[in-house]
Amino acid sequence: MRLGKLSPDELRSVVFSKLTTQRPEVVLAAALGEDSAALDLSSDLCVVSTDPITGASAEIGRLGVFIACNDVATNGAEPVGILLTIFAPPQATLEDIALVMDQATEAAAEVGVQIIGGHTEVTAAVNQMIISCTAIGRVAPDKLLHTGLAKSGDALVLVRTAGLEGTAIIAGDHGELLLDIFTEEELLEARSFSRYLNIVPAAILARVNGAVSMHDVTEGGVLGAAYEMAEAAGLGLELTAIPVHPLTIKLCRHLSLDPLRLISSGALLVATPTPDQVTSALLVNGIPAQQIGSFLSHSSKVTLMGEELHPPNGDELWAFKSKY
Repeated sequence: MRLGKLSPDELRSVVFSKLTTQRPEVVLAAALGEDSAALDLSSDLCVVSTDPITGASAEIGRLGVFIACNDVATNGAEPVGILLTIFAPPQATLEDIALVMDQATEAAAEVGVQIIGGHTEVTAAVNQMIISCTAIGRVAPDKLLHTGLAKSGDALVLVRTAGLEGTAIIAGDHGELLLDIFTEEELLEARSFSRYLNIVPAAILARVNGAVSMHDVTEGGVLGAAYEMAEAAGLGLELTAIPVHPLTIKLCRHLSLDPLRLISSGALLVATPTPDQVTSALLVNGIPAQQIGSFLSHSSKVTLMGEELHPPNGDELWAFKSKY
């Protein structure tokens, strides 16, 4: 493709024509020639987060929207708008960009968020499709949560299982490495884990049922995210058994990866004094959840089954990428 911004006709064809979800807060949205978007959030706080997708090539449109929206949802905010930037390599086609937009708009519709702006261009600075998403959310000032609000005695609840996103990425991008251990049906199921990456509904349920702090489980996996929550709260944390899907276990054993330190969007950590209420509300809505630990004031250590954990040091996905 020609380097630089897409032409007006190309933008109309593969970008603007796909923007269907609309929100009442959006006063000015993406359009040809518009430099910015405008939102009216009334008296609510504006919560903003941004994330690139650099470790995957399949389903990146869905990944980008979900991961950015997940971040603002952990602060108790409702996602309102998405800014989507796409950098395509010269060998990409217009159909490749259209596919990313299809994925992003599908994910946006699932979350209920509007893609309000962004940028799309072809550049030799990248050798694969790279996207970056900025999510904008709204929350009442007295409802804002942050990572360090856990108190001694609060329980730590894990929503879904460890390693979901990493499993989906590896199965989607490197399925040929798994043919010796997965049946065709298992490989398809592992790839389909990407449909579980939206934690916005789970965060809403957790928030109204007693969550005092939440954390999206991304790079560093469940152990990394749990360590960060304890550090932010200035507390110790005692972790017990952490659930891992059987396909994730099989994949990680085959590739010598630690599933508890594997990127895990789609999982959510919730600190709460009411773990039974939180888990019951999630389970009734078909979302797996269980208590995996407790915060402690008499210790600054983070332990798993009695063994002290050290600060997070990278993610297993990048260890895998360095080999393959």
